[in-house]
Amino acid sequence: VPTLEQYENVIHKQGPLVKKNVILANGKRPGLFKRRWQSFECQLRGSKLTLSSKSGKKIEITCHHCLASRVPVPHRTRHSVMVLKCADGREFLLQGRDDTDMQEWVHAINKVAAMFSALPMAAPVSNTNAFQPPSLPMSRSKCNLEQQLNNHMTTVNHELYSKPLR
Repeated sequence: VPTLEQYENVIHKQGPLVKKNVILANGKRPGLFKRRWQSFECQLRGSKLTLSSKSGKKIEITCHHCLASRVPVPHRTRHSVMVLKCADGREFLLQGRDDTDMQEWVHAINKVAAMFSALPMAAPVSNTNAFQPPSLPMSRSKCNLEQQLNNHMTTVNHELYSKPLR
């Protein structure tokens, strides 16, 4: 069984994707120019999803605590669309070539997130009424890969069926 260190340089999936920013790290919607669909050549290597455009622009997304899922309601203008929710609050819509390709990307991203994400720490206790989300550690998990995948799939199912997409 390979160790997590050996998985750091493994290319799990690569191919073209079309990306649209939905929510930025600060929780706000991006400006109109940054919200458009853009084509990228993507590579999921280790725990990082690297998006490279033809103009040389590179975007790196760390996949720890990411959640990828098919868009519950079909997108009105695009097909084969998935939503990627990141640990820092960012959300992207990603379009694959077809439904099979999109499903392969969802599976690969969720597998990597399950392998490299430690369980969330308990939420801090405070005497204020402000919501404080649980802390998501950037360290690796001490669980084996099967336990990690089971924990992550439980989270995926809960996210999909508990609340609607915005």
